[in-house]
Amino acid sequence: MSTGNRKPLIFVAVLAVVAIAVFALGAGFGGRGSGGAAGWQDRFAGFRLGSDLTMAELRPTGGSCRTDANRIVVTGSCVLSVAEFGGPFSFEATKQASFVPASPVEITLAVEGTSATQEVDPGCQVNTVFGRSGGSLAISCRGFVPECVVQLGPGRDCSE
Repeated sequence: MSTGNRKPLIFVAVLAVVAIAVFALGAGFGGRGSGGAAGWQDRFAGFRLGSDLTMAELRPTGGSCRTDANRIVVTGSCVLSVAEFGGPFSFEATKQASFVPASPVEITLAVEGTSATQEVDPGCQVNTVFGRSGGSLAISCRGFVPECVVQLGPGRDCSE
C-alpha cells in the first residue's frame, strides 16, 4: 500500500472516530424522553452573562428624583441613566433589575435606540435589561400622587 492510498484511509478513520465520539456523548448526556431539552441543556437554564443592576449605577439625569440604597423616590417624573459598562474583554453582557412601584407609575425603558413604555400597578414587578451601551429609565407618577416610590427588587408577576 502506497503513501498516497493511506492518507485517505487515515482521514476516514479519524472522521469515524469523531462521529462515534459525538454519538456516544450525545447518547450519554442526552435527555430522557421527548418532553424537553436534553439533560445537559437543562444545566444551563440559570446561566446568564450578566449581573444585577445596582442603585449606584443609576444616575438621575432629568426630572426630580432621589435614590436611596434600594429605592427611587420620584416627584412627578424622573429620568435615570445607566452608563456604558463592560469592556473589550468583559463577559458581562447585560445588567438586569426588577422594579416594584408602591403607587401607579409609567416606566419607559430606552435601550440601544428603541424604547418601551409600560404602565405598572402598585406591587407589580417590571423587569429591565440594559446592554453594554447602557440606556435610560424614565419614571412618571400616574394619577394625583405627587410623589411615588419605586423599590429595587422582586414583586408579584402581573403580566397576565
